Amino acid sequence: MEGWCVMLLPDRPNLEYLKKLAKEKLRELQCGDASARLADAQLAVARKHGFASWRKLRAHLDALRPAGEPSGRAGLLQEQIEEFYGAIYRADEATVERMLSVEPALVNARHPDGTTPLLAAVDHNKPGLIALLLARGGDPDGVYAHSAHTPLSWAVTSEHFEVAEALRRGGVAPDLYCAAGLGHAKAVEAFFDAEGRLQDGAFSTGSSRYGPDGTRLPCPPPSAREVVSDALYIACRNGKEEAVRVLLRHGPDLSFRAFAGGTPLHWAYFSGSRAVIEALLQAGADPTLRDDVLCCTPRTFGICWPASEGWVSKVRQRLADDPTLVDIMDAGRAPLHLAAKGGHLGVVKLLIEAGANVNLRDAEGKTALDLAGERPDQAGSAKVAEWLKDRDPRGREDMAENTTMDEEETFIVAIRGGELGKVKSMLAARPGLIRSRRHGASPILIARYHGKQEIVECLRGLLPALDIFEAAALGDRETAERLLDGDGGLANAVAQDGFGPLGLASFFNHDAVVRLLLARGARVDAASSNGMRVMPLHSAAAARSVLIARLLLERGAPVNARQGTSGMGFTPLMEAALNGQTEMVDLLLEHGADRTMRDEKGHTAGDYARQNGHGALADHLA
Repeated sequence: MEGWCVMLLPDRPNLEYLKKLAKEKLRELQCGDASARLADAQLAVARKHGFASWRKLRAHLDALRPAGEPSGRAGLLQEQIEEFYGAIYRADEATVERMLSVEPALVNARHPDGTTPLLAAVDHNKPGLIALLLARGGDPDGVYAHSAHTPLSWAVTSEHFEVAEALRRGGVAPDLYCAAGLGHAKAVEAFFDAEGRLQDGAFSTGSSRYGPDGTRLPCPPPSAREVVSDALYIACRNGKEEAVRVLLRHGPDLSFRAFAGGTPLHWAYFSGSRAVIEALLQAGADPTLRDDVLCCTPRTFGICWPASEGWVSKVRQRLADDPTLVDIMDAGRAPLHLAAKGGHLGVVKLLIEAGANVNLRDAEGKTALDLAGERPDQAGSAKVAEWLKDRDPRGREDMAENTTMDEEETFIVAIRGGELGKVKSMLAARPGLIRSRRHGASPILIARYHGKQEIVECLRGLLPALDIFEAAALGDRETAERLLDGDGGLANAVAQDGFGPLGLASFFNHDAVVRLLLARGARVDAASSNGMRVMPLHSAAAARSVLIARLLLERGAPVNARQGTSGMGFTPLMEAALNGQTEMVDLLLEHGADRTMRDEKGHTAGDYARQNGHGALADHLA
């Protein structure tokens, strides 16, 4: 080789000796070229000893090695693998190509974490490397060692759509899951025959896994309905409306538990696609189900999941869609609590800037600062705690750090007691109190619950906007309609205190709001999620509203539903009898109310009528 002085190998060469030479050569090369890599040094050492490549030099050493003596190959390969993956993470195509020229087997060499090079390129969103790796023999079907994702399915799940298209251009065919996640509705439809049965090739994602030793293991295929339901999940997660509508025609399980135990509706709210959300609700998706990780309903999951994961852009999108989510409480926590606990400073800052209450306490009475301080060893938690402790980024006096639980309690007591002057003075000193959720309901709802109309009017004048629960309780049809236009799922939302909009509108006798909610799909059979377990019909009976009760019954409200958790609670008929409401009693009886039912005390509706001085009605019920 012209220009090269070939050196002879020592009498008993070994790999450790050559590795040392390669490292020394690398340091030498990097003095003149900081971008030099180990593969460059290995090639130089190989050529110095008369070999065309490092692979051929290593093979020569292996041939000379006495039987039973370890070759040292694993150690060298691990170094190569680490450098190779580093080049992938940097999208350093030149280094990737040089290293593959020296050692072609690197193209499918697994990282210690079970990743393949193609999966690494997908995970780090490096579309430029896809064609190179595929051309060099990268395995498009290689899955993570501990999951079922192929490069294409992981690209689709990660919303790395440029990478996904690069894989498709490289000849990787999508299965149903991938076609759905990419939103290719025609491709999705093509996986079903004329009778709606799945065609061959609909499922390939996760068809194999690797064991701890790197061997490929079989993975039993799921049922056809599971395949369709999983495809629905990813179409919902990625907000692909047309694909969702195609899949809904083929009988998916709308309660299917996908990643994090979320249903398709949970992931539709995560995507923020109103069209997908509406399609699922119209198909009968249950908006009251909770995921397995955060225990959130779908609407709150949409912001709570990205907040808990630190995804700033997703949280920003959800707040742009619905600003009222900023302090939404579900399962005793708000997005700020989850972000602070996870050490996600970017999300914490975003939420505070959007109006989140830094003094809001979770179900255990802890603020975001308390939660961040619980995990000082977690990356990011110390920064979150320091940031929350040292300053409020907007300099708002209404969120001063010395607002205490005692102040919140005093404020709520003043509302309940109808102390208008005290309420006004406390708000003047601490405007942030208006966003208190200490007792599971907003101050204006607490005032409404306790019949303090002057305080309701005072608070309403200070609030920039009402949420769906406040609008329902106050009978603000216009606001409720605007909110429902933006998010149809609000018709079945559940407040922190467990009540839904339909129950609130029924209890406070707002028939216009009730009609609106019913028209938007509010469930008449949904009980409150608190210990009272009341249904809208119970609320209508308590409000003595025959009109609303009739509206609910016409929509199929359970006429003999029981309150409470014992299974022996009050029925609507008992409530009507207790109040002496003959017209309500007759309406309920017409719709099949059972006058013989007894509560946990053994009393019938007739007994309650007689005990409360309604003898004629008691006789009527006998």
